[in-house]
This record gives sequence, structure tokens and C-alpha cells, in this order.
Amino acid sequence: MLLRISTLFVAVLVAFLSASWFLLQKEPAHQVAFYYWRTQWNAPEVPSEKLYLRFFDVKPELGQPVPVSPLQLSKKLPVNIAVTPVVYLTNSVFFESTPAHAEALAEKVFDKVNAMAKHHAIEFKELQIDCDWSDSTRARYFHFANQLRARLHSSGKTLSATLRLHQIKYSKRTGVPPIDRGMLMFYNFGRLEAEREGSSIFNAQDAKKYSSYIATYPLPLDLSLPLFSWAVHSRAGSVIGLLEKTRADEIETFDGFMRIADSKFEAKRAFFFNGRFFEPGDRLVIESTKPEDTLEAARLAHEGAGSNSKYGTIAFFDLDERNLRNYAASNFEEILSVFD
Repeated sequence: MLLRISTLFVAVLVAFLSASWFLLQKEPAHQVAFYYWRTQWNAPEVPSEKLYLRFFDVKPELGQPVPVSPLQLSKKLPVNIAVTPVVYLTNSVFFESTPAHAEALAEKVFDKVNAMAKHHAIEFKELQIDCDWSDSTRARYFHFANQLRARLHSSGKTLSATLRLHQIKYSKRTGVPPIDRGMLMFYNFGRLEAEREGSSIFNAQDAKKYSSYIATYPLPLDLSLPLFSWAVHSRAGSVIGLLEKTRADEIETFDGFMRIADSKFEAKRAFFFNGRFFEPGDRLVIESTKPEDTLEAARLAHEGAGSNSKYGTIAFFDLDERNLRNYAASNFEEILSVFD
């Protein structure tokens, strides 16, 4: 068993380093980047020139927005990598906020990002915020973004924010945030469903309903392509939540689950698994992207942007050896060649 694990680790590492060599050698018209979305920095190598690094989340606690799960760096980041800190904010942060609250939050986020960057000797030129705002929170979120951008501009930095495809298509209703650049997340287009046909991470049919609107969006855009997996947890046909970075072999070796179909498992009894409570009959469905999925996403995103529009950065979500094990250097070469 130990030999098998060691062999697998070596194979994944070789593939990882091969991809690293290719991405660092290639000189495209756009930057190539990865997202890193763990709370502990332990990536062996960054196979790109740019890294979107999750710094912390902001969630409401006792009615106040507070930073949670800050990134821990037990070792230094690789040199010569451009780092963009990313702050994830739940939409609920803006449910009851006032303009004064939004201004105070902008100040706190600005100060904490700078303090963390200084502590870890990280220099950055861009800060990115990630929030799936709604119609009811738009005004407060936009006010927060505008305040944060003003503080960043005063220190020679820029602000970007994540965008979903529905916010691109319905921009007149959802509004255009006051930011310098948008990062189009080209995956997870609709609501999660317990027993949906196809993957909820990326579905080409859903993407085609929105992608033609990309070219007319009034902000410069970057692009994030899917390269990840998750497990959809459902109960009695309703989605309970997601278990990220959960592998099928972890589920198979836990005696509380039984396999009922390919990539589908059912709880035999009540238990806790990966910090989540399961009742008898609860189901987990493993979904993961393959190279052909990421390639199809790239083609649709490129087609939707039109011939006169180019993405400044092509990013992959996310940097994890478990995600990379199914991708060879040739896969990355084919995906990135779409944008040449």
C-alpha cells in the first residue's frame, strides 16, 4: 500500500512539474495564473507567472462582518511570482449594512490585506474581491467596492472582482461594479441540483445561453477556467451543501457510505464526515472536471468574447495536486492555444 501511494505521488509530481515547465516557458499574449484556495500554503510549485492567493473570508458573526480562516504560510512563496490577494465576502455580509458600515468594512479589509502582505513579504499591485452579490445587496456591495478601490488607488494599486455569467448577461439589472477589472468565473452557472443531468461545475449547454454577451460587457475582463472537483451533499432530493476537495477514495474507505452508482454514494447511518453531519439516506455525488471540460470552457469563453476582445489573464481554479493529476502539459498547451 505504501509503495502504491509513493508511486502515485511521484507520478503526480512529475506531471505537475511537466506542466510547470510548459506554462513557464510559453510566452502568450496574456498572463497565465492559478488560484490557490486552501487555508495553508503547501503547494510544491506554482506552474504559472501569476497567483491569485486567497487571504481570508469575511462572514457575519453576531451581526458584524469579521475576517475568518486567514491564510497560513509555513514557508515562503516562490520568488518571481506576481501575487494577487483575494478576499471572499459572503453576500450575507451586506444584507443589513449601511453606507457607513460599508466604508468601515472597506477600511478593515484594506488594512488587513496590507498587514498580511507586509508580514509575509508579499508585494502586490492588485487586490481581488469575490462576492456573489444579489439585487438586494448590490448598492451596499458596490459602495463597499468603490470605497476599497479609492483606498487602493491612493496607494498605486487596482481592484478587481469576480463576475458570474448571469451578471454579464443581465448587467443592466445586476449593475456593473465600480472596479478596474472583472474576473469572469466560467463555471457553476446555475443552482445546484441534487440529481441533475451532467455536471453542475461546467455544462456547455448552460454556458452557451450566456457566453454571447461577454463581448459587450463594459469592463476589461480576465478569465477563470474550471479545474477542480467537489461532492454535492443532498438529503431527500434537496442540496445541503458542498464538500470541496473530497475524493472518491476517501468516501469509499469510510464505512458509513455505500456506493449506489458511478460517483454516487449513500449514507448507511448517521455520522460526521469531513466536518459535516450525515443522516441515513443522505447522498454524495462526486463531480470533477476533465481536460476536455476545461478545453470546452476555454473555447466557449473565447468565442463569446469576440475577435476584438481579449482576456488579460487566463487563470485556472484551482492549484491542487489532486486536480492536476488528470492534466498533462499537452492539455494545458491545447487549452491555452485557444486564446493565441
